[in-house]
Amino acid sequence: PRDRVLEFAERMAGRPIEFGPLRAGPRDSATVTVQGDVRVPQLTDRSDEPVSFDLTLPVSLDITVDVLKANHYRADVEIPLVLTAQAADPLLIVIDVPPPAADDLRLEFKARGMRAATLGVLAGIKKQVLAQVAGVVREELSDSSGRTIDVAARLDSIA
Repeated sequence: PRDRVLEFAERMAGRPIEFGPLRAGPRDSATVTVQGDVRVPQLTDRSDEPVSFDLTLPVSLDITVDVLKANHYRADVEIPLVLTAQAADPLLIVIDVPPPAADDLRLEFKARGMRAATLGVLAGIKKQVLAQVAGVVREELSDSSGRTIDVAARLDSIA
């Protein structure tokens, strides 16, 4: 199962992330645009369970918050996930992944310029980034179709 889980994890690398422009702030006075991508995930075996893995999913985001003037931020987020491969009928492997809480995410956040740094503190942008990323991950994980491996189809393609 490790090879199948690694294949699942590696499919996420390079995946683009884009949303916005979104209206935010008091009276929707700010416009927020986010662009980024998923970098190469890191998969490690969990010693306590033979079909369970720790996955660190690194995501890089360029964030623009436009309030009278564009303010730019760089966010590098590490999303820790626990993946557990489970057998399902007929010849399926389903990867169970509980969604992380915003507090579980690690964030490196950099404002570009003094004005952006001040706005970032006043608007609590770091906290908002963590909440948004956790929400997107939760939404993505709600659909199990991308986490299901059809072993029978793979065996047929090899034969």
